[in-house]
Amino acid sequence: MVQSWIVGKWQLDNASNNIVSGSQSIHLEQKQFQLLQLLAEHAPEPVSKQEIFAQIWRDRVVSDDALYVTINALRTSLGDDKKSPSYIKTLSGKGYQLIAKTYKLEPHNEDHLDEELRDKYQRARFLISQGASNHQQGIDLLHEVICHQPHFAPAYVQLADTMLLNLFTESAELTLEKKRIEKLLLRALALDSNQKAAHLLLGNLYFLVFKDHSKARFHFQQAESVPYSHYSFAQFLLTQFDFKGAYIALQKHLQCYPTEYSKECVAWLYCMQQDYEKSHHEIEKIREFAEENMYYHVSLQAIYEQRQEYDKSFKELYWLLEHVGYNEDQLKTVKERFQSEGLQGAYRWLATEDQQQISIGQYAPPLSTARYAVSANDISLALDCLEQAELQYRPELLWLGVDPKYIPLHKEERYQAILKRLNLPIPHNLKKTSANPKDLLSITP
Repeated sequence: MVQSWIVGKWQLDNASNNIVSGSQSIHLEQKQFQLLQLLAEHAPEPVSKQEIFAQIWRDRVVSDDALYVTINALRTSLGDDKKSPSYIKTLSGKGYQLIAKTYKLEPHNEDHLDEELRDKYQRARFLISQGASNHQQGIDLLHEVICHQPHFAPAYVQLADTMLLNLFTESAELTLEKKRIEKLLLRALALDSNQKAAHLLLGNLYFLVFKDHSKARFHFQQAESVPYSHYSFAQFLLTQFDFKGAYIALQKHLQCYPTEYSKECVAWLYCMQQDYEKSHHEIEKIREFAEENMYYHVSLQAIYEQRQEYDKSFKELYWLLEHVGYNEDQLKTVKERFQSEGLQGAYRWLATEDQQQISIGQYAPPLSTARYAVSANDISLALDCLEQAELQYRPELLWLGVDPKYIPLHKEERYQAILKRLNLPIPHNLKKTSANPKDLLSITP
């Protein structure tokens, strides 16, 4: 495990290659950061030039000039003076010595807390587990723990996790809060680089909130042993059109959690890939375990629609409407619309006339309305609703590019503009075998 160090007034942040002092943060190039770590590991003993070359420039032959440039840049970042150093002292002909007060930050667990702080930390975790109404009390207790034990990394992770849960319910504070959460998690990793839960949270934060997908990928990969990390990584990879990688990650998830076999996740992956035969095969495999599960029927309804089996799709749609509590008159109306206008008519009723807007597994308005409108061939309404969902920071939009539901929108400039703002790949060579909204007009004999 990489150790974290305090050198003079600076703390080394292993997760970002930054040195941090209060509100000041300076990014170091990789060689500079590695050199500072090497000097810290040996402090107060000097480190020879030969040792530095062997450790920092392994398997490469470089001149003394490369070392001098790195040392001078490091001194500048630390605010050091070569002639009167307080950090790095040059030992002529020998090497360099870190003379600032230096100590190693040890990873902390609950055993490092006194009885009072341990009780507050445990109480905070309990309160947070009891639901959103108790979150603020838990957050306040975690702040107390951090105030008295600022090197206790798990408290930073728990605090960031709780704030992330609340993030999408307070979209007005999104910009401020996301930076605070990022800072907490990077701080946790600086204190203890083995905090893999922090990597998982950073993966989700960069993916769902910052839309920085390269950073998200890195942190998901670092979080491999954390519960549900494979599932989160698979969902991320789907948005990047990496179906093979998503499948591998899902299989790892199922190996860790065999009870998840009865869920529709593999079928949904194939549906996103537009391989509807495999998707249907996977959903049929779990029928005996999942027939009463609402999301089994959500998946089956979507698969039938994409396979253009509209009678079967409407049968599943009707089951969902009945299951969530639509009354007899509403069910009669939607059935009449299907009989007279096909599946498109049923969707038009959901998009434009349904006043209740009860969730049937296609998210909540305006995103659900957008999905209904696509299948009702009301492209303008669909795009309006998608833009509203974007303003609400709806994380479900991150699957906008890969979800075959939206294929009828692919050539629309407004749709492509949303994808660009979300930093998502623009779909180009997708198979054109999904349901066309115009085909949904098919009327059952």
